[in-house]
Amino acid sequence: MSATADVSRFLQSLPGITERRVNAAREGVDQFGEAVLTRAKELCPVDTGALRRSGTARPAEVHGTVVTKSLGFDTNYAAAVHECGPDKPHHKPPTQWKFLETAMKELDPKFLPYMRDAINGAG
Repeated sequence: MSATADVSRFLQSLPGITERRVNAAREGVDQFGEAVLTRAKELCPVDTGALRRSGTARPAEVHGTVVTKSLGFDTNYAAAVHECGPDKPHHKPPTQWKFLETAMKELDPKFLPYMRDAINGAG
């Protein structure tokens, strides 16, 4: 199970895309992705802790003006727990189903302002 964000349209809307701005975008995506993963781990149901410990993020990659980062949970049952529904007994608050999706939705409104500041700060 993983999540990916593509900031290419955002970068292309900026005047004067420079290598520094693209690198700032990569760093911003990396940092923001780590914040999403941290929040997802807080929401992730815990039995033995294996699912929570399996949360992982790859470094952001740059291909032209496309910056991508993959993150997710790497157990054979991660998707099943993510999708199993809110009425399951292992979803004790604050943990819940859709833990990765919820983390992304919670932080999504902060993404563009965060990236704008990161990129504009690079000049």
